[in-house]
Amino acid sequence: MAVTDETALIQSFVLRIQLIARQLKLVQETIADYDRRLAAAFAQHEDHEIFATLPGAGPGLAPRLLASLGSQRDRFASAGELQQYSGVAPVTQKGGGTCYIHRRYLCARFQRQSFHE
Repeated sequence: MAVTDETALIQSFVLRIQLIARQLKLVQETIADYDRRLAAAFAQHEDHEIFATLPGAGPGLAPRLLASLGSQRDRFASAGELQQYSGVAPVTQKGGGTCYIHRRYLCARFQRQSFHE
């Protein structure tokens, strides 16, 4: 059963839906262009082979890992420093006979999300 049969109301909603559909199409085209440019930049990077061959790092995750680590190899002295910076390393708090382990709250969230993925 139709909600309304008012022609002016139906036509205005038709125009609105057509506008939203055109906007979504433009967004999809822009995202596809962004993905192509990102893939081209990733393919030209000198560390491409290292990140492209990581297990589970496909065309979406490998460039993200490369971006999160950056090109400065001496930025982190150890894997532990990288884990602490990215928030992957747990925080242990001891005191009064109790031990509390939680995730790191203040960290680089882009890196933490990249490593969790």
